[in-house]
Amino acid sequence: MFTALKTACDHGGPLLGVREAPLVPGSRLISALELRFNEVTVTLSAADDDEISVTPAPLPQPTPTHPSTPSVWSRCIGKRLCWAWLLTNQQGYSDGVRLEFGDPDSPESVVVELVVAASSLHPFVSQPAEG
Repeated sequence: MFTALKTACDHGGPLLGVREAPLVPGSRLISALELRFNEVTVTLSAADDDEISVTPAPLPQPTPTHPSTPSVWSRCIGKRLCWAWLLTNQQGYSDGVRLEFGDPDSPESVVVELVVAASSLHPFVSQPAEG
């Protein structure tokens, strides 16, 4: 499962686009997310057991999709995936990933966390604490 994200880090190139598949038509809840890089495409989805699934392929066609919410992903477009972590909760479920996007010409990185809850993906933008 995690090999797809390692490949995206090592060989994917910049993030070109993101598509979301709604949990049900018209819903704002996300069942799957397609990350399209220059060289590879990775799909993250909520598995039946509420764990996260990562596959080295685009969303199956025909899947109803819509472009992702710009506020979450707009800062990641054009940056490469530098780091990826698998998140495991206190009950032992691998139910999230942490993705760090960066640009070699900029010290600023963007960290997005995706956590599965109630059969859907919930994106969070992580920022350093001020202090």
